[in-house]
Amino acid sequence: MIKGAAIVSILALALAGCFNPDTPNKYVCDESKAPDCPDGYTCKGKICVDDNVKPDAGDAGPGDLTPDKTTPDKKVADQKVADQKVADQKVADQKVADQKAADQKAADQKAADQKAADQKAPADTGAKDLVTPDKANGLDAAKGASLSKEVQPIFTASCANGYCHAGASASSSLDLSKGKAWSNLVGVASKQCTKLMRVKASDPASSYLVQKLEGSGSCFSGGQMPKGGTPLSKTQISTIKAWITAGAKNN
Repeated sequence: MIKGAAIVSILALALAGCFNPDTPNKYVCDESKAPDCPDGYTCKGKICVDDNVKPDAGDAGPGDLTPDKTTPDKKVADQKVADQKVADQKVADQKVADQKAADQKAADQKAADQKAADQKAPADTGAKDLVTPDKANGLDAAKGASLSKEVQPIFTASCANGYCHAGASASSSLDLSKGKAWSNLVGVASKQCTKLMRVKASDPASSYLVQKLEGSGSCFSGGQMPKGGTPLSKTQISTIKAWITAGAKNN
């Protein structure tokens, strides 16, 4: 707004042709020459501006408006910062997505490997050290073997002799001669491995006799039996295992 004190000057300038009707409160002047603005006005550029009027966007003229402090270079720099922030976030999101994909791939591979292993492994029947049918002697673990007909002949030929497991001087007090073997084996604790029985009915894997005949096992110690003799064949050991698996009966 124009102050009342300047009305006279405005009229004078208007009459003189200096008043610009298109821009109220503005009077033509030349800052490079001696300013010819009325009192209370200042020549800015080529326009006299009322010292008491605060310029606004609708009343803009040379030198009237507060200059935009945001230079083109700063705008460009700010935009670069914003663009970089977007790019960084995109990279971070991609890393998260890649890690999730890698984790899922590893989980899928593990599941596939486990499935393949399960298909390859034999079904667990719950039986320990199950003896498969022996074609050499026709034995079947499900039917077992006879102590007197199949197992005792092995003991007699390979174990129960004058130097090992027979008579009063039998090694480790283990007499495997005919009529003595069952009572000295089944349910009797081993002297070399006290946590195992010599023969545990229905459980060849927990029978120390089997470990001694095979020469290995969780509790095996000393030498493989028969001591100083030829180890029993797989067929002979399978026969003894079949007898144990079927209950180690005194039959």
